[in-house]
Amino acid sequence: MQERLSRSTKLIYGFGETGISLTTTILSAYFAIFLTDVVGIAPGTAAIAIFVGRSWDYINDLLIGYISDRTRTRWGRWPFLLFGALPLSLSFALMWVHPPFEGQPVLAVYYALAYVLFDTAATFVYMPFCALIPELTSNYDERTTLTAYRMFFSILGSLVAFTIPLLIVGSFQPQNTGRILQMGMAFGAVSAIPQLLVFWKTRERKEYTDLAQPGLMESLRAAAKNRPFVFSVVIFLLTGVSVDIL
Repeated sequence: MQERLSRSTKLIYGFGETGISLTTTILSAYFAIFLTDVVGIAPGTAAIAIFVGRSWDYINDLLIGYISDRTRTRWGRWPFLLFGALPLSLSFALMWVHPPFEGQPVLAVYYALAYVLFDTAATFVYMPFCALIPELTSNYDERTTLTAYRMFFSILGSLVAFTIPLLIVGSFQPQNTGRILQMGMAFGAVSAIPQLLVFWKTRERKEYTDLAQPGLMESLRAAAKNRPFVFSVVIFLLTGVSVDIL
């Protein structure tokens, strides 16, 4: 009979999603408003800065996922969670800084670079974290349960992210710049805690830490031949586009 995971392992792993959900939801809900209403960037220029940061995500997911799969340590993927927590926290706080210089192009470059830095730090944590599900257990039902726990904490983190920041900030106006930075620093610090807990309290199965990885082209060919996977990717893409448009 396949090994069952303890409830504490499931809870801690699911809780790891909270930090990622908090930061990404706050960015989705308030970052554009911060750029236009607080920093004073024109909406079109702010959109370019956000577009640069979001577009980088398409590239670094592949790169960091490739690096993560081929990293061999006695902790498996866990060093990414341990050493990625602090950069995630600091880079998130940097996105809410109102720099002391003016000029729309310069501000746009600063926030585009800040977004790229944050997204890179977040991906170094998020990609290995998501990849842990099939490496914690080979039991299909247990993997499904892990995903359910992760989705629960994702929704919980989103609800917190939609409400608590406004209680701290009050409103996104220039006079509240200091509060906005405090909010960014606070949530940046809080977002690091779940990843550290996952590092200390969960362990992937030993056979996966030593498993040989296929090459990039071999992986792409295998994915292209997997019809259920391709179908799921298309559905996910269409759903994501619809949500982003709304």
